[in-house]
Amino acid sequence: MSAGQAQLDQLRRVESEQRQIADSALTALAGQIISAYKHGSVDPALALLSSRSPREAAQRVEFLTMIARRNQADLESASSARISTHANAVLTEQATTQLRAQQAELDDLRKQVEAEVARAQQVEDQVEAQIASREGRAGGPSGAAAGAAAPVSGSIACPVGTPRHYSDTYGAPRSGGRSHKGVDILASRGTPIYAYESGTVTRMSSNSLGGISLYLNGASGNVYYYTHLRGYVSGIRPGTRVSAGQHIAFTGDTGNARGIPHLHWEVRPGGGGNVNPYPYARRVCG
Repeated sequence: MSAGQAQLDQLRRVESEQRQIADSALTALAGQIISAYKHGSVDPALALLSSRSPREAAQRVEFLTMIARRNQADLESASSARISTHANAVLTEQATTQLRAQQAELDDLRKQVEAEVARAQQVEDQVEAQIASREGRAGGPSGAAAGAAAPVSGSIACPVGTPRHYSDTYGAPRSGGRSHKGVDILASRGTPIYAYESGTVTRMSSNSLGGISLYLNGASGNVYYYTHLRGYVSGIRPGTRVSAGQHIAFTGDTGNARGIPHLHWEVRPGGGGNVNPYPYARRVCG
């Protein structure tokens, strides 16, 4: 907790205590007024005249004086508490305004830092994508060639080689209010990535969020999005026709996946909106 927030909390506690004191004093005074009303107000002069003796008159005067003093004390207590409450309310408002201003400055600073980091990350990803595209590397020798094809079941193949691990996280919350639109298949950096079905590579790109990416338009009309790649297999470029199970890229941790190599894989039936890709992967990835 910041010093400003701690000060604000203390002022609010003091304000609450002073308000309780004032309310208690006013309640007590109201009770006395009601009581006097119920029993009839007593004028000191009348009390003296109706007294049967000087001693009784003195006692009545002393009693009335005590009530007057107690009422005066309650009034002073209520007035003091109300004044203190108002003063603390002013201090609370000032502390709140100052705290909000400090928070706004911190928010602006954080946004500036995030923007600088994003720009630096984007430049790094673009450079890495260009190098990877030219060399076809997978964290190994420059110019790495394609490996063996993946097993094909019917007309489809698992998009990631073994060993791998994945679970159904479609729709899970992500930073910035986003939701997860794919399935994350975890595998070590450089693990082969395959074409899910026969089709055409239509786009290869890089950005700060997804890193190195690839789009595959399947023969079925479905579009498959592969991202966080380490790089592409030599010879893969936009317009390249591939077969189901063909080695096309390598698992990486580019974009916002630093330190967690995996393939983020999406399925868009007919090239439309996203659907949960977990059942598609489950059919052939086990």
